[in-house]
Amino acid sequence: MPWRRPALWLAATCLWSSAALAQSIPGDLAALTGTFWAEVKEQVVAGPDASPGKRKAIERTRQTIDDMRVRYFPKQPPRGAGQAKVLAESLGLDFSNPAHRKELSGLLNVSSAQAERLLSNRLEGDDLARALSALKSARTLNVDPPKWSQKTEEGELVTIEWNPETSQFAITLFDNTKEARFQSALTADVDVTIDPESGDLVTTLTPDDTPLDVLTEADFVEIERNIWGEWVDNDGLVWLFIASDGTDTPTDEASPSPVELRSELADLETRRARVSTAKEYVWFDPTTDTVLRQEKFRRLDAPWQFRGEQPLVENAEAVIAEMDTRIAEIRAALSGSDALPVEQDDPVSFEQSSEAGAVPISIYTTLPNGWRYDFPEANFDGRTIRGRRTKLDPRDSFNSDLPAVIVEELIASWSPPEWIEVTAQIEPGTRKLTLEGGHWGLHVTHRSYFGSTPKVTSIHTPFAYPKVLTRDAQTQTAKTYDSAMGAADTALP
Repeated sequence: MPWRRPALWLAATCLWSSAALAQSIPGDLAALTGTFWAEVKEQVVAGPDASPGKRKAIERTRQTIDDMRVRYFPKQPPRGAGQAKVLAESLGLDFSNPAHRKELSGLLNVSSAQAERLLSNRLEGDDLARALSALKSARTLNVDPPKWSQKTEEGELVTIEWNPETSQFAITLFDNTKEARFQSALTADVDVTIDPESGDLVTTLTPDDTPLDVLTEADFVEIERNIWGEWVDNDGLVWLFIASDGTDTPTDEASPSPVELRSELADLETRRARVSTAKEYVWFDPTTDTVLRQEKFRRLDAPWQFRGEQPLVENAEAVIAEMDTRIAEIRAALSGSDALPVEQDDPVSFEQSSEAGAVPISIYTTLPNGWRYDFPEANFDGRTIRGRRTKLDPRDSFNSDLPAVIVEELIASWSPPEWIEVTAQIEPGTRKLTLEGGHWGLHVTHRSYFGSTPKVTSIHTPFAYPKVLTRDAQTQTAKTYDSAMGAADTALP
């Protein structure tokens, strides 16, 4: 029988009040959130022509963020103390050299695919893989993972994400309540630069020109009516999306994937640290028999008497013990995991979207040469389509520059993964529908010694190529599909 997470644990971890949710947000994400909200709060208002549905969605967005006490979050963009020097060392650069600092700054502001091409001139194999991993982490000041998501007891799924590939920061609220759905997203760009004096990584947040995007029930109905069928992307691939008839909906709960387990472990460890350190300060007024509890210590005058401090969370020891038990279970499960790469990484949040109620669908992809394949796992949450699969045939979407022998080895021995994530966008005024997102894979490094047959040394670090899907094939760029899906040509001799 597959493992089932206890229902009581789900209730404890998923349905928090908004104020309690805020306590679990990692510090640097909280700092970006506080900085962002301070800059855009006055813009998060309904215009005079807003529909009742949009007006209500904006009001709920403001209320939820206020309930999370974001106004008390730090309002200075975070800095990574000394992280630029550490990153330079991991990339084989001398931070004291101005030319190397310039190269480091450039690497922080390009995609991982571009960074790989630049670094492969002097790094290869495992050294290149470690450098790319360090660079990706540095783009979000080593926040791991650079994403936080929980569901409030009011029903909204709140997500805060700092995307290292796009440098975008977003606060998203999504309520999937039937006939009253809404999604609001606040977006900004975050640039990471280096301080040559301190060696710090410095962040600068710039809200988008239109920082708030809101979808209402009417928008979701329009998307669901028009999203099915064939679309053509900017690389000439044809994508076919078919709604499920419901017969393939799982009837049994599957065991959690390594991605789910790692996410749960990170959340538990963050919450455990907060529970173990959170205190309240107790004062007593003997003249009125009044007890006052403070989360932050403030000295009170007579007749108040200080009675000491105690754990802020009731039954803290029992709560920590329960967390420790679950943490041990997760670590044991991860230590014995033999999951495929497509399950070990989840750059499109497939598992999370499925848990949140996304419905199964079918996806078929046709390459410009006519080769067609499907995504065995795919879902739709009302706005975003996600899919994941393991490549099984050399004719699947690989980098055309990769040697055929490398493609054959990948299929035979490495189970290379592929993900798609596209989100519906409705253009104001014209109401034109497009799908925008990314086609994801893993970097591949390979070597050839003294003219021998090249061999794969690793597959690692998810990356995406931007995708824009439209109905009108004439608007697409006429070019051969040669982008590197799941395989970047690196470390060639």
